[in-house]
Amino acid sequence: MKNIFDYATRELSQDAFLRWLFENFDDTELKYAAGDLLNEFCAIDIQDIKDVNTTAQWCNIDISVWITLKDNSKAALFIEDKTYSEEHNQLDNYDNRISRCENEYARIYKIFYKTDIIKDEEKTRIDNTKDTNKCK
Repeated sequence: MKNIFDYATRELSQDAFLRWLFENFDDTELKYAAGDLLNEFCAIDIQDIKDVNTTAQWCNIDISVWITLKDNSKAALFIEDKTYSEEHNQLDNYDNRISRCENEYARIYKIFYKTDIIKDEEKTRIDNTKDTNKCK
């Protein structure tokens, strides 16, 4: 399969696409695509979501997704996003920044998201990172 980043060669294109998808969670045409990805990353059902906002490069984290649920509880999703390069301990570095959110957000998720192949040694390193929820 061809990789979209053979055409849009910068990681920022992937960041923009993910932010666009998440922020359109309530669009009738995109709802299920956004919901399926949020469910995969956070195990949050799209029907439970009231609002989604995203930021790029909050505290040098590629993508931050701020989710308000219908019960008014909050979840935060932090995504380290790669197209071809490997994870360089960014997930460990995220921990201090993410800790700022622990009082306000009931659920916090940290995801490594890569559109290229994740080698076994890289996957092992990521899986051993503190509080990593998923490697996708």
